[in-house]
Amino acid sequence: METCTSDVKFYLRKRYFVSSCVFVGWMLSQFMRVNLSISIVDMTSNRTVVVGNQTFIQEPEFQWTANEKGMILSSFSWGYMFAPVGALVANKFGGAITYGAGITLTALLTILSPHLIEWNLRVYLIARLLEGVFEGASHATTVEVLRLWSTSAEKSRIIAGVSAGGLFGVLLCFPICGSIVYYFNWRAVFYVTGGVTLIWSIFWFCLVRNCPSEDKLMLLQEKRYLKHTNQHYSREKVSYPWKKILRSKPCWAYVNDRFVESWSTSFLKYCLPLYIKDIHDVNIKDIGLLSGIPHFCGIAGIIVASILADYLRNSGLLSISNVIDIGGPYSGLIHGLGYSSFGLGLSLNPVVMGLVISEHSVEQWSIYFLLLSVFNLWGGVVFLKYGSGEIEPWAVSTSHETNCEQQKEKDITMGSLIANRIGAVETFGAGVAFTALLTIASPLLLSWNLVVYAIARIFEGVFEGFAASTAVEVLRLWSTPSEQGRIVGGTASGYMTGSMLGFPVSGTIAYYFGWKSVFHITGGMSLIWCILWFSLIRNHPGEDHFITLREQKYLQKVNQPAVKNVMFQFLKI
Repeated sequence: METCTSDVKFYLRKRYFVSSCVFVGWMLSQFMRVNLSISIVDMTSNRTVVVGNQTFIQEPEFQWTANEKGMILSSFSWGYMFAPVGALVANKFGGAITYGAGITLTALLTILSPHLIEWNLRVYLIARLLEGVFEGASHATTVEVLRLWSTSAEKSRIIAGVSAGGLFGVLLCFPICGSIVYYFNWRAVFYVTGGVTLIWSIFWFCLVRNCPSEDKLMLLQEKRYLKHTNQHYSREKVSYPWKKILRSKPCWAYVNDRFVESWSTSFLKYCLPLYIKDIHDVNIKDIGLLSGIPHFCGIAGIIVASILADYLRNSGLLSISNVIDIGGPYSGLIHGLGYSSFGLGLSLNPVVMGLVISEHSVEQWSIYFLLLSVFNLWGGVVFLKYGSGEIEPWAVSTSHETNCEQQKEKDITMGSLIANRIGAVETFGAGVAFTALLTIASPLLLSWNLVVYAIARIFEGVFEGFAASTAVEVLRLWSTPSEQGRIVGGTASGYMTGSMLGFPVSGTIAYYFGWKSVFHITGGMSLIWCILWFSLIRNHPGEDHFITLREQKYLQKVNQPAVKNVMFQFLKI
């Protein structure tokens, strides 16, 4: 098969331009969804006004209750429940048209938001709901657009890269919107985010088409290449097997997983600024910076892992199973169902927050964190029981995948590449150890300089991400093929258990001993674990002097050999 390097030059590939436009569209859509989370803090907070030598406290412009704040923040997400409509509209009019129209309509309503808020709160709630409908519809069509504008070998890299656009949007939105409010006012946030998005819309409708066969500006050589490497070169209407989709357990496991995910996401996107204001009482600019930190590391992980995944998969060393792929050509609809569930969770979470946190006390926030923990545990249990990344039987007959996508090997990420050089056990332990050291140092860094602490948090995410990505390599060498599913699944539940226990335990420690103790205790316990880890665990059974000879021989017999020198092969490209 002809390779990409024998095709048109990198900077002339229209498919990369289209995916970049989708990336920017995702990023801007996150700006329009999250901008209210920053604006509402300024809209409902007292202002300090200095006139000459006198200081005055100005009352909030809007004195909304906690329940009203919850309704306002959740109104956008209620519209996400109509996301499947986007897949149906795209099936009729085309993915690119639907995607662009959804984001453009959202931008128009965003620009009108300050006037609607001042006019009537109910009218603004309806407008905010419609924003969610339009944006949810556009997101549901993303899979349809990228399915037509990527080769099978590039699919995971392009989809993951576009998904990072949403994380970039959240990461940039908090500090940028916080600065806009700080230097101008809350109204400017809506004007700037909506106006920039309208400029993007002009470029989108002028330069992007539904599929390569409709594009008159695309080079003929690239058209032929896509036609040769992509079975979905031209747009085709499909008939959805509704009964089979609605009876699919993996499909509903994915929908449930998106619902559970939305609760944590909703906290990070909508409620975290309010929590920082209630408990830590920092200014609006610093709230924006602190709120954006949790989203940074996910961006780096997605980009690096997706690039490596495509290379390793095409080399025959790796197989990727995307949960969206369970529906094959119907993935857009399933993606939309997931967004509906996601929107439901996003909508309910701020409402529940408003009911639970009526007095904005530490005790009430602790109860709220406990609820988040329960939802995370539920999501992990259901997905381990029914979740799947394999294509469903009812979608096989019409699904087209290349041979390289059907090869089943193992998952390798940046962390496991490092593990291939120095050892998986060392990488896993070192990642946790460095994270623990930075955790213990956190109170000191916080009292010294906020920017330094923000950088430290980024490094914590990097180290912990490396450790997490190495876990599969450790377990692969320390389990038999018949046990790997159970062991990996059981170990993954440790993440959910940590989420479940972390919030209430940390809340209790902070309540009785102070917030600094949370960092000292969790970091100290992790260091104790690291000592035991490095003392008792080896990279594989062959290096372990404490394992019985019988078990060692058994594992050597039944376990497949490791893929050697992956790092060396990666460095050759």
